[in-house]
Amino acid sequence: MILAALSGSVVAQTQYDHLVAHTATSTFSKFNDGSRDAAGNTYMLGILRGGVEIDGTSVSSIEDDVIVVKYDPEGAVLWWRTLHTSWFDFLTDHVLDDAGNIYVSVFMNGNSPTISGSGMDDLPFMPNAGHVVVVFGPDGVYQGMHAVPQPTWIAYSGDTLYRLVGSSGSIIQATDLEGQVLWSVPTQGIVSARGIVVSDDGAAVYAVGGISTSLSCQDSVATSTNGAGVGVVKLSNEGTCEWVRIIAPAAINSFTRAAVLARADGGLCIATENGSALTFGGSTLNGGGSAQGHVFNLAADGSELWGAAVYSSATDVYALARNGSDICLLTRVQNQATIGDSIIQAGNARSAALVRYDAGGELQFLDVSLRGQTHETSAMTVLDDGTYVLGGLATGLRNTCDTIFHGTALYRAAFTEESALVTNPPVITGDAGGLEVITDGAVPYTYAWFHVDELIPGATQSIHVPTVNGPYHATITNPWGCSASSNSIMVTSVGVDEAMPNGALSIYPLPATDRVTMRWQEVAGTAIVQVFDAMGRQLLDTQAGGGTYAMDVSAWPEGTYIVRFASGGMMHHRRMVVRR
Repeated sequence: MILAALSGSVVAQTQYDHLVAHTATSTFSKFNDGSRDAAGNTYMLGILRGGVEIDGTSVSSIEDDVIVVKYDPEGAVLWWRTLHTSWFDFLTDHVLDDAGNIYVSVFMNGNSPTISGSGMDDLPFMPNAGHVVVVFGPDGVYQGMHAVPQPTWIAYSGDTLYRLVGSSGSIIQATDLEGQVLWSVPTQGIVSARGIVVSDDGAAVYAVGGISTSLSCQDSVATSTNGAGVGVVKLSNEGTCEWVRIIAPAAINSFTRAAVLARADGGLCIATENGSALTFGGSTLNGGGSAQGHVFNLAADGSELWGAAVYSSATDVYALARNGSDICLLTRVQNQATIGDSIIQAGNARSAALVRYDAGGELQFLDVSLRGQTHETSAMTVLDDGTYVLGGLATGLRNTCDTIFHGTALYRAAFTEESALVTNPPVITGDAGGLEVITDGAVPYTYAWFHVDELIPGATQSIHVPTVNGPYHATITNPWGCSASSNSIMVTSVGVDEAMPNGALSIYPLPATDRVTMRWQEVAGTAIVQVFDAMGRQLLDTQAGGGTYAMDVSAWPEGTYIVRFASGGMMHHRRMVVRR
């Protein structure tokens, strides 16, 4: 339910263009990272615990396995891989290069690290536990690995990989695509690394993590006077530290999620879970205790651009992506959520909230329709045509229209903003002379009319001529199959001539045979005259002036018609009968 709408933006409950659900046996499985390649293929990565069915194949984990699935643009599975040991394994990050190779940063935590997957035999790929970046080709074939000493976040630009190595005391590195180090820059102060990105032109490298009180890199030093915060280091692509910044209080630790994204203008966007109030970019971000997410935007020179917040009783921040130059945030909310000027009732089940801001921080689009009993939509990427592709795990997943699937499943869902459902209920206006459904006009709707809650056969247009007295209402359905019902209107004067007040409009002769004349009290401007048959099909749409208009009805079949007359800011409906 939308309690308050955004000014100048779209609040939507979206029908998914296509959705792939992989039945799973455990709610601990989930997709939590996603990306796309130049061809529109998408990748979903996460953790598999228990079993899952992929393309008719039952896949079982040893403990917590890392899972990678590649889909074509329509959602068909191209290949899948699991990386597993005898113990719990962890996914840290991944990136794609221009050739379509995927680099997956993992911690293989047990004995006998092995790769399994579609179209291949099991492949032991390293002798012992350890941190490693595993490389797969576009076809899913194992290409090799890069050993790393600690958890590693990775980015790519121009045949160079950039790495943020180590959850504390982090090192920023550049390597070639074989993993050979080109340069290495230590930082001091990062206690919880969270990500690394490269600007679109490849000139700037940003590393982000949590800090306690201070952050330094080469000759750049920053100190927080507000306690723990988010630390940002900017380097050139040659390894020269350009500046460091601290956003505080905004703690990041091992229990909080964060996402980083390069802005189209060369700056940086950071999303974090945060319980502290703070001022950023001229805005005060102050909300619901620990259950809030913050979005911070920095310019290329490190100055603050704008900040935003999402508040609910349970808010988790998962992913950032770009739609053109706009910033898209994927988060999860529960119960009542405040996003910008909009208050959303998400229900007791946690819902995915997808929020799009323009480059200046104005909220443009908000969708909260995908939800489940247990629900974690954690992965997001955006295709060139604006299609959003989300991934996650849910139990009893549903959207506004209906339950999509029962049980527990890993899923990949795709939609566009044009798939918005009915957000404003239709309204019926009119009287016994004719009823009309007024909609928001966002998409073409189909119509169904009801009298005393019984469907009226053949009444499928926006206008309906009542034939008996009683209550009438209508439903509208959008192209994606989701419906909304109108208000109910009571008709009490079927068969009674319903003239405009003071005889302002007259239609004669009635019943008509071949010609009908309309006369009205003329007001400033022209009148709009429209005629519909009993099925609601429009036969005439014209403008008339001078207080009179004549219609030739000689070719019209006998029956009842409705005349819609609008003049002077008023609209009226009159019944007209043709009989010979």
